[in-house]
Amino acid sequence: MTKQLRPLLLALLTLPLFVACDRHEEDKEVGPSKTELLTAHPWQGDKVLMMGIDVTQTGAIPPDAPDVRTLRLTFHEDNTYIAESEGLTFDGDWRFNEDETKIYFDFLGLSEADVNELTEENLHLGTSVSKGQVELLADLLNVDLGPIRNLPDGTPIKVEIRLVKP
Repeated sequence: MTKQLRPLLLALLTLPLFVACDRHEEDKEVGPSKTELLTAHPWQGDKVLMMGIDVTQTGAIPPDAPDVRTLRLTFHEDNTYIAESEGLTFDGDWRFNEDETKIYFDFLGLSEADVNELTEENLHLGTSVSKGQVELLADLLNVDLGPIRNLPDGTPIKVEIRLVKP
């Protein structure tokens, strides 16, 4: 009789494990894809960080220069985008890389940007630019770069454009 009860007892003891695993799988909610997050609504410019410093708040950008906070960027599911700022409109194509950690598009001279954060509320795009690129942009905007000019040539400068859900 003990030999007949062993398989039944073993089956009864392991049943909760299978039920628990099934429930755990059901509890996992699948969130929206990155494409769905990106195309869900337009994005409003919030700030630009250069080497971790918010240059939109430091007074480093002259008042007559374009303000990132006026930028409205809309990504469409057909891999097109529209960027609007201060009465100007730009459009083009976009795409993610295979693991959706980079976005490729021809906006603001960027050909590629790292997707540092993408949630329902925030879109943070990062890239590195050379000291020469920053100097050229600063000269065009008549901005004093201060200590950045002292960096060695070829030094990569981390830039992050932060956009938010309006």
